[in-house]
Amino acid sequence: MDGGAASARGLGLCLGLEFVTDKKSRTPNFEGAAVVANYCLEHGLWLPIAIPMHSPDRLERRFMKISGAQVLRFMLPITVTIEQVDEALEILEGGIKLAEETTAVSTP
Repeated sequence: MDGGAASARGLGLCLGLEFVTDKKSRTPNFEGAAVVANYCLEHGLWLPIAIPMHSPDRLERRFMKISGAQVLRFMLPITVTIEQVDEALEILEGGIKLAEETTAVSTP
């Protein structure tokens, strides 16, 4: 993301992908995480994230700040296949591209 970033961390098949608007300040990019999660859901990949508000495309910021909703969580079963991982990564990539287009913060 222009002026932003995502960092991955985890252990084994439990992973987290954190969205921030700035690497130095680590300011959470809640909107970017929500865009990716919504895109993934629409394409058959469910990722745990905050509860939607009245508007289906907006998430409640207060809840997100408490829960760390700028982090998308992946908890893969030990029986996951390479094909399933490849499909999930393709969907995730599409969501990240959409988030870059819609939520990226420009730097001067």
